[in-house]
Amino acid sequence: RLARMPASSRAKLESSLAELRRAAEQINAALAEQPDDPLLQELLLATYQDELAVLANVNQLTTALAADGRGDEPKRMDL
Repeated sequence: RLARMPASSRAKLESSLAELRRAAEQINAALAEQPDDPLLQELLLATYQDELAVLANVNQLTTALAADGRGDEPKRMDL
């Protein structure tokens, strides 16, 4: 599905996902040292929710592109 996305949107998506995954790694590292910290737990949950939201938006976009039969026509995608 990612191949259907315009190159600039795909690059933004990959960058956003990489940033979210780096944040999750850092939060997990902090949680390893402070496993009972509710703020870190909440932050990790929010980070995972943000990643899922980005992926859901991509899914909607690529599904719409496929349904329209315009998979190669660029559409705007906000990340």
